[in-house]
Amino acid sequence: MHFRKPYDTFRYNSRFFILQLQKEYVGDDASIINIDINNNPQAAITHKVRSVPTLILFKNGKQLWRQSGIVPVNELERLIKENI
Repeated sequence: MHFRKPYDTFRYNSRFFILQLQKEYVGDDASIINIDINNNPQAAITHKVRSVPTLILFKNGKQLWRQSGIVPVNELERLIKENI
């Protein structure tokens, strides 16, 4: 899950990298869900998101990893590859 705000200054860079990862990994093995916290504040509350961007990795409904702030794309790739 990728929590963000529409006016987040990091939005364009993070969105670009998330879209790259989505192209490579989306399908039966993985999904990337982008959530605008202004349009869906309940999701942010449910997942205890305090700042954006926040990325959360789940597997079989269990949270495996969470990071707020900038995450290098190579780290995201590594995490996804290790967990699919």
